[in-house]
Amino acid sequence: MGTLLIHGAQKRAKFIDLSETPPDVRRNLTQCAIAAAFFASLSPLAGLPGGAQEVGILATGEVFPQECPLPSWFRDEPGFYLTLIPTKADFVTALTLEEARRFIRLYFPRTSDQLEERYGFLAFIDADLAPFTGLQVESLRHSVEEAGASAFVSLGGGVFTFNYGMWASSSLSGIFPHDFLQTSSGQLAPSFTVEVNRGGSLPPVLKMLIPVGIERVVGKTWGEIYPKDGATTWASIRPAGSGQRHPFMVSMPFGTGGGTTWAIADDLDHPWWSSVYEPSTNEYSQDVFLNLVHHSLGHLLPDDIIAIHAVRMRFTGYGSWRSVALGTLDFLESFGAPTSALFEALASLDEELAAARDEYARQEYGVAAARMDSVIERTLELDRDAIESKDRALFWVYTTEWLAVTGTFLAAGAVLHSLMVGRRLYRSAGETSFGRSN
Repeated sequence: MGTLLIHGAQKRAKFIDLSETPPDVRRNLTQCAIAAAFFASLSPLAGLPGGAQEVGILATGEVFPQECPLPSWFRDEPGFYLTLIPTKADFVTALTLEEARRFIRLYFPRTSDQLEERYGFLAFIDADLAPFTGLQVESLRHSVEEAGASAFVSLGGGVFTFNYGMWASSSLSGIFPHDFLQTSSGQLAPSFTVEVNRGGSLPPVLKMLIPVGIERVVGKTWGEIYPKDGATTWASIRPAGSGQRHPFMVSMPFGTGGGTTWAIADDLDHPWWSSVYEPSTNEYSQDVFLNLVHHSLGHLLPDDIIAIHAVRMRFTGYGSWRSVALGTLDFLESFGAPTSALFEALASLDEELAAARDEYARQEYGVAAARMDSVIERTLELDRDAIESKDRALFWVYTTEWLAVTGTFLAAGAVLHSLMVGRRLYRSAGETSFGRSN
C-alpha cells in the first residue's frame, strides 16, 4: 500500500504495482493494502479531495496502518482526507531508501501549488527525511511558512535515536518549536504521566480532557524537547520517581499564513498514544490529536468531548454493523427470501449516516448525535426484520429437510418391514435329488 486517502464522507484507497517488489516486502505491503481495502469498504465513494468541508492531512514517516494510529483515527472522522507516504517502518519489513523514494514519487504532490491546495496539515511521524529531495523539503517548508499550513512532528522515537542529525541539518527544523540545535537526548526510559498546563489564557485543547483522566495515563520512553522562544507548552512530562518537569507538547505560530507547528516528546506508536507496542489505556488520544488539528486550523473546539467521543464511536459501530447486515442480506438472497425492502431500508440508513457525517464535519455535534441516535434505533428495527426474514427462510429449509428425512425413513422402514417381517418375497429353498435319496 502506498497511499490511503480517507475523505470526510468517503474512503478511497490507492495501491501500488508490487510486481517489482521483493517477495518479503510485497507480502507485508499486501497486508497493508488489505487493511486499506477494509477501510475503503465501510462507505461509498463520494466527491474529491479538497471539498469545501474537507481538510487534507499529509502524513509521512512511520505511517503504515499497523505501525501508526492515524489511519484508524481518520477512518471514520468526517471533514478530513488523509494521505500516507511511508518513509520509515519497524514492523513491516524495513523499507529501502529506493522503496521510500518510490512512494514519494507516486504520491507526493507534483508541484508546490498542489501541495498547498490539497493539504492544510502536515504530520511527520518519526519521519526519515532522507528519501525527500531538497526541492520537496523546501515545498513542505514553504507550505507552512507562506501558505498557512500547520505541521506536527513526533520526536520520541527514531528521530531522537537515529535521524536527529538529519533533522537538525534540514530547513524543516526551523519551522518547529523544538530547538534542533540542542543535543539529542535520545529515548529516555522512565515511564511518565502528563501534567496539563492549566493556564487560563490557553484554549482547552488539553484542559477539556482533564476530567476524563488524561493526566493518569502512563507513557513509556520519551525525549527531551527544548522549546524555542515564543513556544507554548501545553503539557509537561512527570517522569516516574522524579519531581522534575519536562515539556511534553509544545507549539508556536510560524510563517505569514497563520499556521501553527507542534512537537511532542513522544511517538504515536508508544503506549501514551496507541497500542502498537503494548496496550494503551488512553481512550482519548485520538481526541487529543484532533483537538490540536482543529485548533491549528482555526476550528471551534467541542464543548463536550465525551459526547463527541460517543458520536465518533457510533460512526465506527455503524460501519461494523453494516458489514454484518450486508452478509445477512446476501445470506437471505441465497435462499430466495425477499430482501428488496431491507436493502431499501439500508440505503435510507446510509443516507442518514452521510447527513450525520456532514453535520459533524460542520461541527454541529448535537445535531449529528441526535441523528445517529435515530440511525441506531432504525438499525435495531432492521435487525429484527432481517432476523424474522431469516427465520421464515430457514423454517421452509428445515421443513423441507425434515420431510425429506422423514420420507426416506418411512420408505426405508416399509421396505425393511416387507423384507424382514412380512417376508412377502421369501421363498423356501428346493431340495436336491441327493437330499431326497437320503
